[in-house]
Amino acid sequence: MQAKLRLIIPIIILLLSSAVFAQRVDNSANTRFLSNLEFFYKEIKDYYVNLEMKEDLYGFTWNQLYHKYREEMISAKNESDFFRIISSFASELNDKNCAVQYKARVSRVNIFKFSEGLYNPFNCRIIEGNVLIVNSTTKPDVSGKYIIAINDVPIEEIIEKLSGVYKLFRTKTGTKKELVNRKRFIEYFQLFRDTYPDTLEYKLKDYYSGEISTLKIGKNANFMPPRPYEKPHVYLGFHYNKILPESEILAGNIGYIRIPSFDANIKAVVENFSKEVDLLSKQKVGGVIIDLRWSKGNNEALQELLSYFTTKSYTPFYFRFKDSFRFNDILKQRNLYEDQRYSRGNRKAEDGYSDWWQIDVDPAVNKFLTEVPVVLLTNELTSGEASLLAFEAAKRNNISLIGEEFALEGHGLATPILFPDRMYYTRYSFRETVDAEFNTLENIIIQPDVSAVQTISDYKKGIDSQVNSAKNYLLKKK
Repeated sequence: MQAKLRLIIPIIILLLSSAVFAQRVDNSANTRFLSNLEFFYKEIKDYYVNLEMKEDLYGFTWNQLYHKYREEMISAKNESDFFRIISSFASELNDKNCAVQYKARVSRVNIFKFSEGLYNPFNCRIIEGNVLIVNSTTKPDVSGKYIIAINDVPIEEIIEKLSGVYKLFRTKTGTKKELVNRKRFIEYFQLFRDTYPDTLEYKLKDYYSGEISTLKIGKNANFMPPRPYEKPHVYLGFHYNKILPESEILAGNIGYIRIPSFDANIKAVVENFSKEVDLLSKQKVGGVIIDLRWSKGNNEALQELLSYFTTKSYTPFYFRFKDSFRFNDILKQRNLYEDQRYSRGNRKAEDGYSDWWQIDVDPAVNKFLTEVPVVLLTNELTSGEASLLAFEAAKRNNISLIGEEFALEGHGLATPILFPDRMYYTRYSFRETVDAEFNTLENIIIQPDVSAVQTISDYKKGIDSQVNSAKNYLLKKK
């Protein structure tokens, strides 16, 4: 009997110590979560540009939001809970430049317990409210099918829930479209369910026949990304890494210039745009479509590109920085850089902010875009410099906006800041841009002069509905 006791007692002690150690680990993780949350709260409170404007615009106080999410964070059980809660907190600012992200693949594995290959089986777009698979690498090929549900959860419900966690664009529908573009709907089960399912079962509907089918993909499947695909003449944002402006002449002698991105080198973007404008002017086209759909990025080519839409010099924008410890610690040479490109305005600096710089625009030598009818084509994913270009250029009498509404980005220069645990980092804006009257631009929704959306029926025929609308509009102007 004593021998048995001698054996049992160490086992009990070992089990108790293991339980204490496990509890200690849990407490340690939760302490880290709360520490990260507090760090993020203070970063935004002290260093985010014009937080007061956001509080007034959306009717919250940052302090109240912090206490709300802190209560949620106390119950966080794992990295997935932490990531969902702090991302939801960041999304309250309604600023796609402000987010919390994992630092490296090791951190990602702690959050998402599935293969990265699950993002890759197909490319999707939302067209007329439906999540359409535009191409895939699965067997069988499921291109041309709608996603109806995943594991019996309607796809609309999945996207709705995630749009409260990730603020990828400044409008809710824009965020939903970008969630689908990035295929982040597969993250739903990790962030809102206790365990990630071993198999994702997609319920699909063929848009030609209406036939319902299912596709099963294991959580450890490893797909290579499908090559971006376009139906002939339907632009869905895939540009095969061709990110510089390029042109063509459409039927009816209408010029077309696409600016896929503002993430390229400033000089290259401006030179290519200038070359394409010169080409179209020599061809004497009767009107020009400038396609800014899906275009994003902030490479500061705005000043030079606006010069093609004016016949006189003027100042459309001013900008400033949050003059803080964090800004001066990370971007202390930024003021010198701005002085090389812009002149300082006459308006006096306010407490906690830098001087104002003014973005001066002088007319380009080639004035062709001021002499012919021009359409700026936009969609809800037009953002960054592209959104400001569309907003300002469309003030000219010969220029019209066609497509979808879009939101302006008045906040920018998002800069990564590492969290104390070094597993995560946040990005947030240091720069604020305003119009010529110093009115805020951040989150202002711009409506097109003529609404146009891509339709499924046109997609089936290989017709870009929005380009077609713009072309017909210009033909009527001739």
